[in-house]
Amino acid sequence: GRITDRLSVLGLFLNWALALDSRNGYTLSKPMRLLLDNLCEKWIPEHDKYVFAVTDGDYSVQRYVPNVEVALENVRNLFGVSFSHQLVIFRVPKHLAGDFLYSCVLYHEMGHFVESYHNISCQICNDILVGLTDGSLTDSFLHEFFPYSLGYLHIDRSRFITCIFVQIGEYVADLFGAQYVGKNICNLMESLCHKSYGINDIEHPSPNLREKMVEDFVNGITTNVLLNMITTEFSKKTLYKPTGCAQCQYTGYLGRLGIFELMPINKEIKKLINLLKR
Repeated sequence: GRITDRLSVLGLFLNWALALDSRNGYTLSKPMRLLLDNLCEKWIPEHDKYVFAVTDGDYSVQRYVPNVEVALENVRNLFGVSFSHQLVIFRVPKHLAGDFLYSCVLYHEMGHFVESYHNISCQICNDILVGLTDGSLTDSFLHEFFPYSLGYLHIDRSRFITCIFVQIGEYVADLFGAQYVGKNICNLMESLCHKSYGINDIEHPSPNLREKMVEDFVNGITTNVLLNMITTEFSKKTLYKPTGCAQCQYTGYLGRLGIFELMPINKEIKKLINLLKR
């Protein structure tokens, strides 16, 4: 048992060390750092107890998951050491750094962080299961928002619930991002579609369903049952909706000023490009 405990501790420290190693991660720009800090301050009560690290990799966010909690408990028991801060690891493809899509990804992943911190998906999933049991929700609700789950409805209850739970998390993260960047959060889904990443599987609703959810949220549609459940669960916090005018189609995001850096390609630069290609 003690060997297993020590191994869990070593695994935790190794994971943290790799995330904080500058060779694996990369430095966030000051605006991006402020973005994360401001979001955390608004949505997380104990925001000053978290440290953010961004590493190269597939889109994901990792925080205080059960196996980490066990490892931290082992650290306390074995060495009498307690940690005052928790590490939150965002994994985002490094090639997006500096791109507008990058901020969309961070908003989306921060949505996952906020959602998991407040157990939003868990509560909504429970409400859905209760509704399916008492008849207030029917199979048509699943067809509309979770069609992939129908394949497990009568043959694998555990996978059915898992599918509902994790797909709610995607909807929530999209809506969280949409309150800051509006329909531009859909650019993330379109980017993933081009890479055939996470399209209509057990963990991700289809991009079409996700885009419709964002459209309904931005346009103030009140007949979307799942959207109403999500916004109700967020009622303890404020889920903002972008505002605007007819000129910007009520998105609130038309007319941004872009700042671009251009590099003229001369003979020397061409030689370096050709050299690197080899």
